[in-house]
Amino acid sequence: MNASVTLASHIDGADLKVYLERAERLGCEHVHLIAMGPAVVPYVGVLTPAGLLDQAPTVLGVRVFARAGDSVSQTETVDTVVQVRAVLDRLAHDQQNIPLPIPQPGVPWAGVTPPQADWQVVGSIPVSQLATIATAGITEVAAANGLGTNIVQTVRQEVWGRPIADAPSRVPAGAAFAALGLGFLGAEKHALVNDELAQVSISGAWTRLSTERGHILVK
Repeated sequence: MNASVTLASHIDGADLKVYLERAERLGCEHVHLIAMGPAVVPYVGVLTPAGLLDQAPTVLGVRVFARAGDSVSQTETVDTVVQVRAVLDRLAHDQQNIPLPIPQPGVPWAGVTPPQADWQVVGSIPVSQLATIATAGITEVAAANGLGTNIVQTVRQEVWGRPIADAPSRVPAGAAFAALGLGFLGAEKHALVNDELAQVSISGAWTRLSTERGHILVK
């Protein structure tokens, strides 16, 4: 019998499907799927360094979903890296019980696990500001399309690695891009509540940008 992860409800499954569909549109090919205790935690690598010499930040997205089962079954831990498309194919058939796809070894960003605790809140950034930064960056990157692969890559690194001014910690523009693309800034960027804030926390070398819809982790 193949191993599987069972979500608490079809609602969780529908939310996971939307989350992974958004991740796939951002170019995420893999998901680091962790099921531990009552939670299922899927990480996606939205922006990751292209190699050892690439100084671009690692920008991960993560949401937490409820896991089904009693206290005994929830002691079983799942920690695997699989293809986003493979999980979506399974969710198309069953949005609650997910048979695990074949693991995909050798995904560099998945080997760097963010801290689970010891996060210190250092401030906040308006959600509307993040949406504006992400939208402007998308326009700037799009303007470089057609200029050659190396130029586009350089522009992407420059735009998304640029620190957000007045942020309480070093938060690159790529974090805003990931938050917008994954739907963490609201369903419609034009309908954002002006006074809604994204919380900024730090733990060691990591920075976390959090809204009620999900988290962006940056290193």
